[in-house]
Amino acid sequence: MMKNIYLILVLFLLLGCAVITPTDIESTYVGIYRSVDVVLPEKYLWVNVKTTELTIYFGSQNEKSLPSSAVKISGDTAIAGLDPNYSFQSGTISGSVTFSDRELYITYLANTSTTDIIVLKDVKCVKQE
Repeated sequence: MMKNIYLILVLFLLLGCAVITPTDIESTYVGIYRSVDVVLPEKYLWVNVKTTELTIYFGSQNEKSLPSSAVKISGDTAIAGLDPNYSFQSGTISGSVTFSDRELYITYLANTSTTDIIVLKDVKCVKQE
Protein backbone atom coordinates (compact mmCIF):
# COMPACT_ATOMS: atom_id res chain seq x y z
CA MET A 1 0.00 0.00 0.00
CA MET A 2 2.78 2.46 0.91
CA LYS A 3 4.59 1.64 -2.34
CA ASN A 4 1.48 2.60 -4.30
CA ILE A 5 1.22 5.92 -2.47
CA TYR A 6 4.89 6.70 -3.12
CA LEU A 7 4.50 5.74 -6.76
CA ILE A 8 1.49 8.02 -7.15
CA LEU A 9 3.34 10.90 -5.46
CA VAL A 10 6.36 10.44 -7.72
CA LEU A 11 4.12 10.36 -10.81
CA PHE A 12 2.37 13.58 -9.75
CA LEU A 13 5.72 15.28 -9.20
CA LEU A 14 7.11 14.14 -12.53
CA LEU A 15 4.00 15.03 -14.51
CA GLY A 16 3.46 18.32 -12.72
CA CYS A 17 6.92 19.72 -13.33
CA ALA A 18 7.23 21.18 -16.80
CA VAL A 19 10.51 22.74 -17.74
CA ILE A 20 10.33 25.78 -19.98
CA THR A 21 13.61 26.06 -21.79
CA PRO A 22 15.12 29.05 -23.53
CA THR A 23 13.67 29.35 -26.98
CA ASP A 24 13.61 31.63 -29.98
CA ILE A 25 10.64 33.92 -30.52
CA GLU A 26 8.59 33.02 -33.59
CA SER A 27 9.78 34.94 -36.65
CA THR A 28 6.23 36.14 -37.43
CA TYR A 29 6.44 38.38 -34.34
CA VAL A 30 9.71 40.08 -35.32
CA GLY A 31 9.32 43.85 -35.62
CA ILE A 32 8.99 47.09 -33.71
CA TYR A 33 5.98 47.63 -31.45
CA ARG A 34 4.76 50.83 -29.75
CA SER A 35 2.32 51.17 -26.89
CA VAL A 36 -1.13 52.41 -27.84
CA ASP A 37 -1.11 54.99 -25.07
CA VAL A 38 1.52 57.03 -23.22
CA VAL A 39 2.91 55.00 -20.28
CA LEU A 40 5.23 57.57 -18.71
CA PRO A 41 4.87 61.36 -18.88
CA GLU A 42 4.95 62.03 -22.63
CA LYS A 43 6.69 58.71 -23.31
CA TYR A 44 5.52 55.61 -25.15
CA LEU A 45 6.82 52.11 -24.53
CA TRP A 46 8.71 50.69 -27.51
CA VAL A 47 9.63 47.02 -27.91
CA ASN A 48 11.97 45.89 -30.67
CA VAL A 49 11.43 42.14 -31.13
CA LYS A 50 14.00 39.86 -32.76
CA THR A 51 14.00 36.05 -32.66
CA THR A 52 16.65 35.94 -29.91
CA GLU A 53 16.38 39.42 -28.42
CA LEU A 54 14.04 42.03 -26.98
CA THR A 55 15.00 45.69 -26.76
CA ILE A 56 12.77 47.81 -24.54
CA TYR A 57 12.84 51.59 -24.36
CA PHE A 58 10.72 54.68 -23.81
CA GLY A 59 10.40 57.41 -26.41
CA SER A 60 8.22 59.85 -28.26
CA GLN A 61 5.35 58.81 -30.49
CA ASN A 62 7.55 58.74 -33.59
CA GLU A 63 10.81 57.52 -32.04
CA LYS A 64 12.90 55.77 -34.70
CA SER A 65 16.36 55.49 -33.12
CA LEU A 66 17.34 53.56 -30.02
CA PRO A 67 18.18 55.83 -27.08
CA SER A 68 21.18 55.05 -24.89
CA SER A 69 18.75 54.07 -22.13
CA ALA A 70 17.36 51.16 -24.20
CA VAL A 71 17.50 47.81 -22.40
CA LYS A 72 18.54 44.83 -24.49
CA ILE A 73 17.52 41.38 -23.30
CA SER A 74 19.31 38.54 -25.02
CA GLY A 75 21.28 35.43 -24.26
CA ASP A 76 20.73 31.76 -23.71
CA THR A 77 18.68 32.09 -20.53
CA ALA A 78 17.20 35.59 -20.82
CA ILE A 79 14.07 34.71 -22.86
CA ALA A 80 12.02 31.56 -22.41
CA GLY A 81 8.52 30.42 -23.19
CA LEU A 82 6.09 28.65 -25.40
CA ASP A 83 4.46 30.42 -28.33
CA PRO A 84 2.73 32.91 -27.91
CA ASN A 85 3.81 33.53 -24.28
CA TYR A 86 7.38 34.40 -23.39
CA SER A 87 9.03 35.59 -20.20
CA PHE A 88 12.26 37.51 -19.86
CA GLN A 89 14.75 38.43 -17.18
CA SER A 90 18.00 40.28 -17.35
CA GLY A 91 19.68 41.75 -14.32
CA THR A 92 17.30 44.27 -12.79
CA ILE A 93 14.39 43.86 -15.21
CA SER A 94 11.89 41.10 -15.75
CA GLY A 95 8.53 40.57 -17.33
CA SER A 96 6.44 38.70 -19.85
CA VAL A 97 5.22 39.20 -23.40
CA THR A 98 2.15 37.69 -25.04
CA PHE A 99 1.76 38.00 -28.80
CA SER A 100 -1.55 38.23 -30.64
CA ASP A 101 -1.60 38.87 -34.40
CA ARG A 102 0.00 42.33 -34.84
CA GLU A 103 -0.11 43.16 -31.13
CA LEU A 104 1.76 42.28 -28.00
CA TYR A 105 0.87 42.68 -24.35
CA ILE A 106 3.80 43.27 -22.04
CA THR A 107 4.18 43.23 -18.29
CA TYR A 108 7.42 44.89 -17.26
CA LEU A 109 9.24 45.46 -13.97
CA ALA A 110 12.45 47.49 -13.80
CA ASN A 111 14.51 48.45 -10.78
CA THR A 112 17.70 50.10 -11.98
CA SER A 113 20.06 52.55 -10.36
CA THR A 114 19.22 55.21 -12.95
CA THR A 115 15.43 55.05 -12.59
CA ASP A 116 12.81 54.51 -9.97
CA ILE A 117 10.99 51.22 -9.88
CA ILE A 118 8.85 50.99 -13.01
CA VAL A 119 5.95 48.57 -13.09
CA LEU A 120 3.81 48.27 -16.21
CA LYS A 121 1.10 45.65 -16.47
CA ASP A 122 -0.53 44.35 -19.67
CA VAL A 123 0.48 47.29 -21.84
CA LYS A 124 -0.96 46.88 -25.33
CA CYS A 125 1.58 47.54 -28.09
CA VAL A 126 0.90 47.53 -31.83
CA LYS A 127 3.36 46.53 -34.54
CA GLN A 128 4.63 49.52 -36.50
CA GLU A 129 5.01 49.46 -40.29
